Amino acid sequence: MSLFTIFLEAGLAVLMTVLIVYCVILNRRLAAIRSQDAEIKEMTASFEAASQRAEASVARLKSAGLAAESSLRAVIAEAEIAGATISVATMSPALAVDRKMSSVPSGVDQEPIPNGDFESSQLNSDAPDSHISDQPLPQTEDRKKAELTVLEAIRLARTKA
Repeated sequence: MSLFTIFLEAGLAVLMTVLIVYCVILNRRLAAIRSQDAEIKEMTASFEAASQRAEASVARLKSAGLAAESSLRAVIAEAEIAGATISVATMSPALAVDRKMSSVPSGVDQEPIPNGDFESSQLNSDAPDSHISDQPLPQTEDRKKAELTVLEAIRLARTKA
C-alpha cells in the first residue's frame, strides 16, 4: 500500500468520525424539538379548553345580564306606578277635592266646589303653593303600600346591582 492511500483512508476515517459526532448532536437537538412539540401541543389543547370555558362563561354572563335587565325593568315599572300612587296621595287638597267630587255618583247630592278667590289665585299664581305645609301628610293605606313598594324596588335593585 502506498502512503497516499493510507492518508486517504485516515482522512476518510476522520471525516466519518466527525459525521457520526454531528449526527449524534443533530439527533439530540431533534429529540429536544420533538419533546417541545409535545409540550406545545399540550399548551395548545389547554388554551383551547380555556377558551371554550371562557365562551361558556360569557354566554352565562350575557343571559344573567339579560335576566337582570328584565327584572330591573319590572322593578322600575313598579316604582313608577308606586311613584304615581304617591304623587296622587300627596297632591294638593284643592285637586283632591276636585277628584273626590268627580268620583261621586250622579244620583248623590254634591256640595258645589267654591269658585271664589282661592282657586283663581292658585291657578294664576307662579309662587309655590301656600296651602302645602311642611307637616307630613297622614298615612293612608294606599300611600303605605306605595312606599313599601318603592322601598322594596330600591332594595331589589341594590341587591341585583
